[in-house]
Amino acid sequence: MLPRSLRGAVQEYHPPSLLSQHRVLAIVFAVLFLALAGYCLLAPHGTRYTPPPKPPIYVEPLAQ
Repeated sequence: MLPRSLRGAVQEYHPPSLLSQHRVLAIVFAVLFLALAGYCLLAPHGTRYTPPPKPPIYVEPLAQ
């Protein structure tokens, strides 16, 4: 049993959360995710329309 002077001073142990332990790593991944999302949204995309192919050009050899 604890002495009377320490009964109110004892606190339960609460382990630190995973996010508080790895705060810097979480910030780095959040910045990378936002940068990738911004790049995907703002990057120029290719056109969906492709023009039809040009007809082939045939060259006949000259008679000698």
